[in-house]
Amino acid sequence: MFHFIINPTAKSNLGVAIWNTIEEYLESIDFKYEKHFTHQKGDATSLAKELSGDTDEPKTIVVLGGDGTLGEVVNGLSNFQNITLSYIPIGSGNDFARGMGILADYLDRLKYIISTDKYQYIDYATIHIGSESRRFIVSSGIGFDASVCHEVNTSKVKKFFNKLHMSNFSYTFIALMQLFRIPYMNVHIKTDEGKVYNFKKLLLFSIHVQRFEGGGYMFCPMANPGDGYLDICIANKVSKLRALTIIPGIKSGKHVNKKGIYFLKGKEFQVKLDTSCFAHADGEADFDTTKHKVITYKIADEQIRFI
Repeated sequence: MFHFIINPTAKSNLGVAIWNTIEEYLESIDFKYEKHFTHQKGDATSLAKELSGDTDEPKTIVVLGGDGTLGEVVNGLSNFQNITLSYIPIGSGNDFARGMGILADYLDRLKYIISTDKYQYIDYATIHIGSESRRFIVSSGIGFDASVCHEVNTSKVKKFFNKLHMSNFSYTFIALMQLFRIPYMNVHIKTDEGKVYNFKKLLLFSIHVQRFEGGGYMFCPMANPGDGYLDICIANKVSKLRALTIIPGIKSGKHVNKKGIYFLKGKEFQVKLDTSCFAHADGEADFDTTKHKVITYKIADEQIRFI
């Protein structure tokens, strides 16, 4: 059975109109399905828990929304052996879709999902801070990376650019503003293999399952969503004026060989901070690092069957 989880407010409240077009097609071919709308933050996680919990029935869950809605669904999934996940991107950033090479046309994407017998297995990871934990399927980050996500989610800038059909520019605009506001950090990183790294003037820490973040910024060009590893992009001892010259090139991966840019790859990382800062998972920057300054990132042992 196919189950559609729909965020009606996605794409500047065009989610319902897009779904109506999709539903019209499903009805025209007499396709059996069930639909589930989200109404507030957390609904997609609750729906995913309900649909995937304690069932031996094979189900395909198709998400209509942005990266945030998809991330919520991943946080609710269980019984992975019986669940297939798929996605029709109707968000503003669509970094997951960009990384997976998913078709932009809604109906073409739908027709492929309901007709194909092909799938692949993809990774997700978890972030742990104190008693809090969350899965993520695109990226996570601390410091500059997370402060931009926080500002994107809390300011009116994103809505303004969405109305101008310039949604991808909101991340760039806010990144430029935040760059000169946040302090550098001292960060201690330990890998599951026992390797230790100390960064004394860290500006950026962005850890990825997918290559992209922030509406098309390719922080980790080498990230492979099915290889069972996490990839980290770090900017250390990079002046903020020089960062201005590096940021535009991130979209095409031209930052890879720049001085002060480092990359790490592994299955698990322990990160110790010297100060409190924002931390995000799939763009949700609401973790509290005031009391807990140790963050653990881990790639999941299981993978998600995905169309």
